[in-house]
Amino acid sequence: MLTRCLPLAATLVALASPLAAQATHPDFTGTWVLDASKTVVDGPIPPPPAASYVVVQVGDSLAVDQKMTSQEGEQVAKKVWRVDGKPWANAITYGGVDMVLSSTLSWNGAVLTIHTTSDYQGTPAEQTETWTLGSDGKTLTQSTSTSANGDYYATMTLVFSRK
Repeated sequence: MLTRCLPLAATLVALASPLAAQATHPDFTGTWVLDASKTVVDGPIPPPPAASYVVVQVGDSLAVDQKMTSQEGEQVAKKVWRVDGKPWANAITYGGVDMVLSSTLSWNGAVLTIHTTSDYQGTPAEQTETWTLGSDGKTLTQSTSTSANGDYYATMTLVFSRK
């Protein structure tokens, strides 16, 4: 009897591990509004005075509508991703320049990491962005490190409140 139960127990453990890992991933679904007073910038990027994200997350799929105010006016971007280790392309316009962003997403425990490469008018750019949900579920912290031509350019931390 015991020898027949061991394969079943091993199968249940193998199935439970991925399910337990999924349960640790936060759900970022909601409308998020920037708390500009908590923005931290290191580098030449001016902090946005206003921004909002509308996030819809279903399993490991995310759809994000972003609005951000900058010196160039309001920037709007719609991005769709999956956290599957494969590159996801999103076309955006930044400062009047059309760009394609290639992003690969991964989980590190409860932290979502988004690694993005792009080309801005012939200059290769790379960003590593992390999203962390506060323990109360009402705060989203987005930290981004940017390099251009392989050299450090800037880091920015934005803090959003759920509305």
